[in-house]
Amino acid sequence: MKISIRHINTLSVAAAVAFFFAYTYVSGYGAGHIAGNTVDAGRQSIPPSTLDVIYERTDRGRSDFLHLQVDTVYNSRGKGFFRMRPSCSRKMALRRFDGAYYPVGINPQACFVASASATSAWHDTGDTRRIMGYDCRCAEASFNGRTWHVWYTDRLPYCADGAVPTDGMNGLILEACSPQEGGYSLKVRSITQKIG
Repeated sequence: MKISIRHINTLSVAAAVAFFFAYTYVSGYGAGHIAGNTVDAGRQSIPPSTLDVIYERTDRGRSDFLHLQVDTVYNSRGKGFFRMRPSCSRKMALRRFDGAYYPVGINPQACFVASASATSAWHDTGDTRRIMGYDCRCAEASFNGRTWHVWYTDRLPYCADGAVPTDGMNGLILEACSPQEGGYSLKVRSITQKIG
């Protein structure tokens, strides 16, 4: 096969276009992570949001309160013709409090069914009920030598329409219980969502 100048020029142009598209996609064409500001998603602006959830926890007869805070920010990638759908990412904190805040020793992701340990497999029982105005589903799993029953909603944490979650944080647990070893229960007492 004979390679002509025309073939070389065609390959050079194709490589340049592919490189430009890849660079635009990866670098966001100058638009990257925008924390604390609104992100323009085409025709709509997406402000950041904060979710505050207060749980009451009972374990072996002792009771305390936990505060879960989820801050959601949006990332814009690309401009003009190369604009991608915005994605959301979340920063989470879980603390114990009784007038002051203390470390809780539990990963905040444990408050989500989707983020359960890889060694546990959640099974949807098909049961549903409303908790604090949210439609919830029941799931159960066995891990760490215990059987867990949780009620979770996929309506929290909030993700704006048109945005793509990147962290898998769906299925916020609003109630959980494990009857073994003196019993454990976690029940939501307050939910506050602030957008913007």
